[in-house]
Amino acid sequence: MTHPQFHLSAPVIIMFRLSNNKASEETDSDSHFYYNWSKANFTGLTEHLQAIDWNNIFQYCSSVDQCWDAFINIIYKGIEMYVPVALYKNRATTKKYHYPQFIKRLIKEKLIAWIRWKYSQLTEDKLCYKKLLLTVKQQSVNFILLKKLN
Repeated sequence: MTHPQFHLSAPVIIMFRLSNNKASEETDSDSHFYYNWSKANFTGLTEHLQAIDWNNIFQYCSSVDQCWDAFINIIYKGIEMYVPVALYKNRATTKKYHYPQFIKRLIKEKLIAWIRWKYSQLTEDKLCYKKLLLTVKQQSVNFILLKKLN
């Protein structure tokens, strides 16, 4: 069986899908780093990859493995340049506090004020919501600080 000859002048298109396995370095069981593809600069990454002289890169490779290593190193370098890395924290394991009844009541009042403001779009409803928001923040911080001191 004869195979068609591969000509270097023939156009070759390589299509691939990127995964973020390299960026998922575990820092601990509750958090890890990952590539934040939603904030990636795809235009910059595309221009970076288009500016590469691929023939020059691959002409010094003596095996498929060397070609693959050269290719993947360029891909990872582009990803590191144009895709930001973010830290994921597992919210299920973050410290949660059991607030006392008066703070829970303030949180419910704040929610009701927010719903009222979103529905009415009135300035006084917005001010009421903002006031409750600050009160809840202050009371929550005070509670947490007292909890840490005890």
